[in-house]
Amino acid sequence: MLIRSNGISNVFLATNDDIMICNPEGEYFPLVQRLEGQVIKISPTSKHHINPMDINLNYSDEENPLSLKSDFILSLCELIVGGNQVGVPAQLVQF
Repeated sequence: MLIRSNGISNVFLATNDDIMICNPEGEYFPLVQRLEGQVIKISPTSKHHINPMDINLNYSDEENPLSLKSDFILSLCELIVGGNQVGVPAQLVQF
């Protein structure tokens, strides 16, 4: 979903929710500064990294967090290899 800067401002003013913006071109940087937000630059040369394998075992009360993370990792691998399948066949996944 695309939210313009006025939409982000409205969400910021109306809730106490955390707002995360994926901003590869940097166009929201001035808005984040005005709202006293934190900018984390992620690149191969930055000191910040994201670990997609990291798991929070308290993530969900309704579903098994390990199952949710496994689904995410399989989807991520499918995107990386350029697949367009809806799911990964079970015989391709080895544990």
